[in-house]
Amino acid sequence: MVGVEVSISGSTRIDQKRRASNPCIYVFGDVVGGSLLAHKAPLIESILVAERIMDRPVCRLDYKTVPTTIFPSLEVSSIGYTEEELRKGKKI
Repeated sequence: MVGVEVSISGSTRIDQKRRASNPCIYVFGDVVGGSLLAHKAPLIESILVAERIMDRPVCRLDYKTVPTTIFPSLEVSSIGYTEEELRKGKKI
Protein backbone atom coordinates (compact mmCIF):
# COMPACT_ATOMS: atom_id res chain seq x y z
CA MET A 1 0.00 0.00 0.00
CA VAL A 2 2.35 2.80 -1.17
CA GLY A 3 4.18 2.88 2.15
CA VAL A 4 1.12 3.20 4.40
CA GLU A 5 1.38 1.45 7.78
CA VAL A 6 -1.65 -0.49 8.91
CA SER A 7 -2.31 -1.57 12.52
CA ILE A 8 -3.13 -5.12 13.58
CA SER A 9 -6.84 -4.22 13.59
CA GLY A 10 -6.58 -3.10 9.96
CA SER A 11 -6.89 0.64 10.52
CA THR A 12 -4.42 3.08 8.99
CA ARG A 13 -2.02 4.79 11.39
CA ILE A 14 -2.20 8.58 11.16
CA ASP A 15 -0.47 11.54 12.74
CA GLN A 16 -2.16 14.60 14.30
CA LYS A 17 -2.52 16.15 10.85
CA ARG A 18 -4.35 13.00 9.63
CA ARG A 19 -1.43 11.99 7.40
CA ALA A 20 -0.58 8.33 6.88
CA SER A 21 2.97 7.03 7.33
CA ASN A 22 3.45 8.25 3.75
CA PRO A 23 3.09 12.03 4.41
CA CYS A 24 1.69 12.61 0.90
CA ILE A 25 -1.44 10.67 1.86
CA TYR A 26 -4.15 12.13 4.10
CA VAL A 27 -6.63 9.69 5.60
CA PHE A 28 -10.17 9.89 6.96
CA GLY A 29 -13.22 7.70 7.32
CA ASP A 30 -13.54 4.02 8.11
CA VAL A 31 -9.88 3.19 7.37
CA VAL A 32 -8.82 5.28 10.39
CA GLY A 33 -10.82 3.13 12.80
CA GLY A 34 -12.99 4.36 15.63
CA SER A 35 -16.71 4.80 15.19
CA LEU A 36 -17.98 3.80 11.75
CA LEU A 37 -20.61 6.48 11.23
CA ALA A 38 -21.93 7.39 7.79
CA HIS A 39 -21.77 11.14 8.46
CA LYS A 40 -18.41 11.22 10.28
CA ALA A 41 -16.14 10.94 7.24
CA PRO A 42 -17.89 12.99 4.56
CA LEU A 43 -19.13 15.78 6.78
CA ILE A 44 -16.52 16.19 9.50
CA GLU A 45 -13.23 14.43 8.83
CA SER A 46 -13.10 15.38 5.14
CA ILE A 47 -13.37 19.06 6.08
CA LEU A 48 -10.54 18.67 8.60
CA VAL A 49 -8.35 17.03 5.95
CA ALA A 50 -9.10 19.79 3.41
CA GLU A 51 -8.22 22.45 6.00
CA ARG A 52 -4.94 20.65 6.81
CA ILE A 53 -3.99 20.37 3.13
CA MET A 54 -4.57 24.13 2.73
CA ASP A 55 -2.41 24.66 5.84
CA ARG A 56 -5.21 26.41 7.71
CA PRO A 57 -5.44 26.19 11.51
CA VAL A 58 -7.76 23.37 12.52
CA CYS A 59 -9.15 22.55 15.94
CA ARG A 60 -8.93 19.00 17.22
CA LEU A 61 -12.04 16.91 16.63
CA ASP A 62 -13.78 15.82 19.81
CA TYR A 63 -15.62 12.64 18.83
CA LYS A 64 -17.94 13.07 21.83
CA THR A 65 -19.61 15.90 19.89
CA VAL A 66 -20.35 13.71 16.84
CA PRO A 67 -24.02 12.68 16.99
CA THR A 68 -24.80 8.97 17.16
CA THR A 69 -28.14 7.41 16.30
CA ILE A 70 -29.44 3.86 16.68
CA PHE A 71 -32.35 2.81 14.47
CA PRO A 72 -34.14 -0.13 16.10
CA SER A 73 -37.93 -0.24 16.16
CA LEU A 74 -37.65 2.53 18.78
CA GLU A 75 -35.18 5.19 17.59
CA VAL A 76 -32.61 6.57 20.06
CA SER A 77 -30.12 9.42 19.53
CA SER A 78 -27.31 10.87 21.62
CA ILE A 79 -24.65 13.56 21.53
CA GLY A 80 -22.04 14.71 24.04
CA TYR A 81 -21.28 13.39 27.49
CA THR A 82 -23.44 11.17 29.63
CA GLU A 83 -24.97 12.38 32.88
CA GLU A 84 -22.62 10.00 34.73
CA GLU A 85 -19.53 11.49 33.03
CA LEU A 86 -20.62 15.02 33.95
CA ARG A 87 -21.35 14.04 37.57
CA LYS A 88 -17.79 12.65 37.82
CA GLY A 89 -16.52 16.13 37.00
CA LYS A 90 -15.91 15.96 33.26
CA LYS A 91 -15.12 19.50 32.17
CA ILE A 92 -17.03 20.78 29.16
